[in-house]
Amino acid sequence: MILVAGVTFLVMRGGVTTATANVSKAFFSNKLLLNQVAVNPVFSLMESTFESQDKNLSQYDWFSEEEADRIFAEALTSGNGSYPDGEKQQWLNTDRPDIVLVVMEGMGRTMTDISEGDAPVAPEINRLKNEGLWFDRFYSSSFRTDRGNVAIFSGFPGQPNMSIMKQTNKAAKLPGLPHVLRNEGYMTRFTYGGDSNFTNTRAYMYSCGFEEVVDETEMDLKGHRSKWGYADDIVLDFAADEIIKRIRAEEQPVFDAILTLSSHEPFEVPYERLETPLLNSFAFTDEQIGKFVEKLRATEEWKDMLIILVPDHSTPYPTSIGNSSPERHHLPMLWLGGAVSKDMVIDEYMSQTDIAATLLGQMGISHDEFIFSRDITSGNTSRFGYWTYNNGFGIIDENGSSIYDCSTGSVIRNDGEDTLRLNYGKAILQKTFMEIRNL
Repeated sequence: MILVAGVTFLVMRGGVTTATANVSKAFFSNKLLLNQVAVNPVFSLMESTFESQDKNLSQYDWFSEEEADRIFAEALTSGNGSYPDGEKQQWLNTDRPDIVLVVMEGMGRTMTDISEGDAPVAPEINRLKNEGLWFDRFYSSSFRTDRGNVAIFSGFPGQPNMSIMKQTNKAAKLPGLPHVLRNEGYMTRFTYGGDSNFTNTRAYMYSCGFEEVVDETEMDLKGHRSKWGYADDIVLDFAADEIIKRIRAEEQPVFDAILTLSSHEPFEVPYERLETPLLNSFAFTDEQIGKFVEKLRATEEWKDMLIILVPDHSTPYPTSIGNSSPERHHLPMLWLGGAVSKDMVIDEYMSQTDIAATLLGQMGISHDEFIFSRDITSGNTSRFGYWTYNNGFGIIDENGSSIYDCSTGSVIRNDGEDTLRLNYGKAILQKTFMEIRNL
């Protein structure tokens, strides 16, 4: 009986891998109807029932819906940037570049800005930030990979106490950057060296518009593996070869996204440069990012290529910075490649959610469906960084920052006693859940 109970538990869990049983395991196609047919209807019903009971989607209703909409619209269009109202900056020299977006696991500014002894943790990113566009005041949307991916690819803010990615039916209704690019003739693909079923990643990536999702099950690579999958050196080398091959074989432009994994606990990497295992793993990923960029730079295709390096979230290191602080959510972002028209530092405050509108705006493509995303190259949008943490939110602009704890209803920080900034943060969080209710 004990043996049968153990086997039954493993079957219910979905095996012994990092990904438990979820709807994502049934997704196999970029045609959503086929995926919906493939899902076990009993499992889907149970998941929907428990999800709807577990989440209170009205807990952040500080204002009436009309007032929340008004404050939300004001927050996004207050126009406090450095560009004149109505003026637009153009950073790309082509409107249809081949786009390579690398999501760097946990690579926050606390990793890229520090050293261990005399050695910088991330020398490659610090070298590369001297070319292309370096976004100096860029902030994460949340503190987990599943929230970060949705912010990057759907322009949708992270949630403090839930993950929209895990609610497959709702996540499928979010806008998708890959979907918009597909409609513009792009070939789209997502690559991950681990199990893409983890936290319903496969299902979300297909839903938001990726035609192919390539993970460890489609790879036959030689090299180091951690519990999460193949190490970044072999995956990024594999991805670079595939990207070059696809660009040369296709007459259409490509949008390829890669998610790294080696800089995740347990921080086991085939590399020994720094003494602290956590910092050493980030140094390893940084080195592989540098090699990846240089491999693409050595090709003729580089001249029409845009490479975006952006983390999914930051890492709580050192732990003294606290989960709610701006330092915890400060990220690096780089736009590199021959498609970038000039080297410059971008000093505008922005968040991961702003990537979609900013990129599409540079390409002359409408981004109206990404209602939380701002094109920061436009003079009539506001500039601030906004993030959520475990049942709270923070917001920062040129005048300071505000942090609010939703559990206690208390203000942790509010520089200059800025009620307007605090209300903007509340309206964005309330609007997030208003949209989730309507999905």
